[in-house]
Amino acid sequence: VCDRLETALADAAYVAALSGRPEPGRPVLDVREMAAELATLPAEQGACLVFGPEAHGLGHDELALCGRTARIPSDPRQPSLNLSHAVMVAAHEVFRALQGRPPGGPARASQAEKLAFLELWRDGLRAAAAMPRGDERVFEDWQRLFGRLDLTPHELGLFRHLAHRLRRSEPR
Repeated sequence: VCDRLETALADAAYVAALSGRPEPGRPVLDVREMAAELATLPAEQGACLVFGPEAHGLGHDELALCGRTARIPSDPRQPSLNLSHAVMVAAHEVFRALQGRPPGGPARASQAEKLAFLELWRDGLRAAAAMPRGDERVFEDWQRLFGRLDLTPHELGLFRHLAHRLRRSEPR
């Protein structure tokens, strides 16, 4: 049990929110595509599927924390599913995708590593005058982009190096 979503997602290498709520500018995977992506993770790395409460689903801030958004196709006249049914459908698709998967690929950066990097990136963008202060909506685009990338710890290190260099730059 975690009191914050960030804490629950920290060790995950793959995070997907399941939501029927449209988010402009945010790519949405079919639940089967999501399951196929998840199945490429090395067996020792964790994944989190995030479902919202039945009454109102996931909020904008919660969706922003998740690297991907997936949708279970349904009739437009009944676009949302009962929570237990949505969990069952998603779990079944992941189960199917995991059948016969090849042995592990490269390790991926965890959600906690990505979130720590994003703080550096935000500071670097501000130092380089590439992001207006107080406009977090602009930064959400960066957050969504890096959330979708399947970066190895080494690749994330390359971006961390760039973020450190940006932090030392002077605005022009």
